[in-house]
Amino acid sequence: MSTFYWTCPVNVRISHLNEGLPMEQKRPKPFDTNEPLQESVTFKISRLSQRHASQASRVLRELSGPPLSEWRVLMLLATYGPGTAAEIARYLQSDDSLISRTVKTMLSKGLLQSTPDPKDRRASKLTLSQEGSVLYERMRPSMHRRRVAVHDALSEEERNTLNALLAKLDKRMDEIDEDLQRFIE
Repeated sequence: MSTFYWTCPVNVRISHLNEGLPMEQKRPKPFDTNEPLQESVTFKISRLSQRHASQASRVLRELSGPPLSEWRVLMLLATYGPGTAAEIARYLQSDDSLISRTVKTMLSKGLLQSTPDPKDRRASKLTLSQEGSVLYERMRPSMHRRRVAVHDALSEEERNTLNALLAKLDKRMDEIDEDLQRFIE
């Protein structure tokens, strides 16, 4: 396998440099700048998000809890009260069909209750059933301890700074969504 040093001009080939090495020890090729992929802010956010989700899934499995997708629905409904599947999908920035399947599974397990939405008869308002509330309360202490342990890595000032920076990136994502076509051409 051939690769390039990320600091070398792209026309300089270095043969077999990365062969047999684990991915984290390989010298990366440049992505589209001289910045290595692992130093990209968006890559770091994505990787951290995946690690966070994977860790949460392991905790839930160890507790004989629900899958992460179901936990997220339980957590949102317990925190914010009744909502539609579309509202949940929007809040989680998730695919509507994934949330729809998750809600259908949770309804069949008796974790949720569904009532017609008085504002839109085509939609249903979802709430936690008694069984869903019990499951949420059983999982909540462990999930809370894990979340606090992650947050404790940062001081309050660092958390405030990070939240402000993430809000700034989120706003930029909204701006890009409004003009997405310019990135496709």
